[in-house]
Amino acid sequence: MTETWLTPSINTSEFLPADYTAYRKDRRAGKGGGVLIAVRNDLIAIEIEELNVDAEILWIKIQIFNRKPIYIGVFYRPPSSGTEPLQQLRASLEKIDFSKNPTIWLGGDFNIPDIDWDSMCRKSANACTYPRDISTSLLDIINDFSLHQMAKEVNHVHQTEVHHVSNILQLFLVSNPDIFVPLLTAPGLCDHSILLAEADVDHSPQRHTRHKVYLYHKADVTSMKQDIKNFQDLFIQNCEVNSIEESWQSLEKFIQNITDKYIPSKLSSSRYNLPWMNSQLKRLIRRKERAFHTAKRTDLLVNWKRYRTLRSDVRKALRKAEAQYMSNTIYESLRSNPKKFWSYIKTKRGNRCGIPALQKGENLVTHPAGKAELLNKEYQSVFTKEGRGPIPGLRGVNLPPITTLLINPDGVLKLLEGLSPHKAPGPDGILPFVLKQLLKKITHYGITGSLHKWISAFLTKREQSVVIEGAKSSPAQKDQELEASPNQAPYFQN
Repeated sequence: MTETWLTPSINTSEFLPADYTAYRKDRRAGKGGGVLIAVRNDLIAIEIEELNVDAEILWIKIQIFNRKPIYIGVFYRPPSSGTEPLQQLRASLEKIDFSKNPTIWLGGDFNIPDIDWDSMCRKSANACTYPRDISTSLLDIINDFSLHQMAKEVNHVHQTEVHHVSNILQLFLVSNPDIFVPLLTAPGLCDHSILLAEADVDHSPQRHTRHKVYLYHKADVTSMKQDIKNFQDLFIQNCEVNSIEESWQSLEKFIQNITDKYIPSKLSSSRYNLPWMNSQLKRLIRRKERAFHTAKRTDLLVNWKRYRTLRSDVRKALRKAEAQYMSNTIYESLRSNPKKFWSYIKTKRGNRCGIPALQKGENLVTHPAGKAELLNKEYQSVFTKEGRGPIPGLRGVNLPPITTLLINPDGVLKLLEGLSPHKAPGPDGILPFVLKQLLKKITHYGITGSLHKWISAFLTKREQSVVIEGAKSSPAQKDQELEASPNQAPYFQN
């Protein structure tokens, strides 16, 4: 709460229910101003006095069992002030240890209407009220401390002699936007609206779902090629009598069998390991941990000195390994294997909550399986529902019918050669590595037949599922059966 207008002579019990505790910072000189945070008594909260600065800003810390504490702050910048309150806000934020990815929620009345929050830029000069350095100072704070501004709706309206002026003056800056549903506004007691924020504070950080990792460098490619050579004649022979779907299922099953048979695999770790971590660093870290336990058990000065020395060695070794990884591995693999670059970016991500909580009616859906079901139903609701009659013609367009489609082997081969073996497989689970190395045999044969039959096989009995954090939704049917008239060119509808 900002602009409380409270003074020491006003007791908190005069305006706040007994089941709330108020943390106040009243203005010391003059009228107006003042900030306040009210906390329900069943929450564990303490005021963080070391973050106090010479500005109307107040911080508390909420303790939640088995979760990181939440730093909650309130800030007020008087309209007639310059950049000094913002400089004090920066000084206050700099006292927080951001190396531990703290959870920060900061709200208040900033009185800076000159920023377009959709583009995160200052508005044009003729639309601005204050000098440029005020808005740029706030934007620099948001960017420097990796905060996100959540208030996007107008929350201040006042009447001038000519018209109403609408602005966003009250802001809500957070370090973890994924756990919030979109902010709402409610009518206030004056020309300011009330910001209503709802967050899923119980949301556990996303764990790295374990998945199968194939060790391509240990693959027995020679044996795989021999198996596919033995399979291809039987496959081509059966294509004459099998349907398209049956031929595809036969090919898919064969590819999966030879993949599991000739390419060794392992399960990935459920932890987010640093990509530059090696056995030497792990050994050094274990030595440091043993030294710490020894020093704590004996409480001898020599053991504490040895622990601090090892701790310093670990920090230097980690910084050196990261620098070498950046200069050697990351730079060289940006074009050949970008996955290494994105793996590094993942280690720098402060928030790993994955898909945020989704709202269903009045409830928040937080479990991965529930979110997968909700998203899948949403996708299914916008599927195009086609009739089962003839495809409508295109007005004014007279196109010749397409009855047969010939696939050129050279075109298929070109597509296969363009595959990146480092890419993840698609929904069919077939590895690009296998397609690139082995399916060149298939390109020696052209595929011909009824195009209408092919399209019908593609469009009927299709299913879709959503997977979130390893939880898979039930399949959603996407069934379309189309009839193409002789004089119409069939089309695909996704």
